[in-house]
Amino acid sequence: MSYYTRLKNDLAEAAAAGLITSEQASGVWDRVYARRMTTGWKATYLIAAFAGIFIAIGLLLIIAHNWDKFGPVSKIAGFLLLFAAAGYAALAFEEKAPVAVPAEVLWFFMPVIGIGLYAQIFNLSGDPVKPYLVWAALVLPQALLLKRTLTATLVSGLLFLCAFMGAFGRDNVISLTYANRFAETAAMIPWWHWPLAAAVPAAGAAVALYRRCHPALRVIGASLAWVLGLLFSYTPLHVKSPALLLLAATSAVALWIVWTPEEERLESRLPHLAWLATVYGMTFFWHYTPSLESDPGSSAGGALVWVLFGAATASAMLRTLVPGLNDRWRMAFRAALVIPMFSAFMLFGATEQGAKAIAVLANLTIIAAGAGLIVNGAQENLEKRINTGVLFIALLVLTRFFDIFGTLLRSGFGFLGTGLLFAALAYGINRGRKALIETVRK
Repeated sequence: MSYYTRLKNDLAEAAAAGLITSEQASGVWDRVYARRMTTGWKATYLIAAFAGIFIAIGLLLIIAHNWDKFGPVSKIAGFLLLFAAAGYAALAFEEKAPVAVPAEVLWFFMPVIGIGLYAQIFNLSGDPVKPYLVWAALVLPQALLLKRTLTATLVSGLLFLCAFMGAFGRDNVISLTYANRFAETAAMIPWWHWPLAAAVPAAGAAVALYRRCHPALRVIGASLAWVLGLLFSYTPLHVKSPALLLLAATSAVALWIVWTPEEERLESRLPHLAWLATVYGMTFFWHYTPSLESDPGSSAGGALVWVLFGAATASAMLRTLVPGLNDRWRMAFRAALVIPMFSAFMLFGATEQGAKAIAVLANLTIIAAGAGLIVNGAQENLEKRINTGVLFIALLVLTRFFDIFGTLLRSGFGFLGTGLLFAALAYGINRGRKALIETVRK
């Protein structure tokens, strides 16, 4: 008996004994069951999934071998019959994974065969994205109907793949990209591409969030990455101003952190790594020489940047970021989100002094964040947080050393001296880290 079968029985017994209500038992079961990708991905079910793939390949080979014996109507009718049979098997035997998983996999991949069949019969060609969109539309009911979230996971991933491949590709039904920067004024994107292009990632996000097959932080991150792509690529929203692009990137990172659900934010490091990567990249602005850009780019793209900035600032200041923190730590957390955004304003003057000021402020922000993690980890008895803070500061120290003294590393003595210095630095950092951890344990 599997874990989920035992859980279902235990919940039913608890409801019968009056410990919980039947609605509560049903709610707990639905929540737990919906969070898994399959009904138990043991080796047996993995083999069953491959069985579905091989069945699909086998059917395709049989059809190909007898291709000339069938007329167009027979080919389409035969495919629809097999497609319906696979769907019926996936629904009828949903509780029996060894049968349901192959049927579900077969049902998911059969539209690819059908699209190729239809295109061959009617000699269709051209749009590279439209077949994938049709595929996603055909399997969308399966993703919403089945309790198992395997198909929902695949469909949401397929939709986001179409969103990026289509919007930032060319010559397709949802393309928003010009051939190059010189074509921006010579070509127009059809207006109906915009609602279609926006609907695809929206549908992928809706499926993922409704079926809970992907963490919300991934959905939010992918959606914000798609929006940033519109600003950085040769689209009608293309922004050329480095200051606006920096403001957009820092605002998107802040939005990702702020709107990630609390339980996911504590478990995943992706949004925080994105923040560190962004601020760390800003530390290299010491070497950046801004240029006076006469063309800032699309006015609509610039307006979108300001919308992102406004939403990020309001969210960082108004939302409850980390419940349980005192006012001092809460303000420090908000400052870590807001400072990178506002530092981008120093790039609007297109001066080297502004770029250097951004680099200095970014260095100080990372140092302050690392020190804050160390102090907070010591207060909260969290060894992992102390180690993370130490890594922040160590990364910055090593980077700045190579940044300043890198040209001196041209001889054996230079490398020898650097190695000894790093060894002493590592020893000192490790001693300090262990001392803090021992303090935490006491």
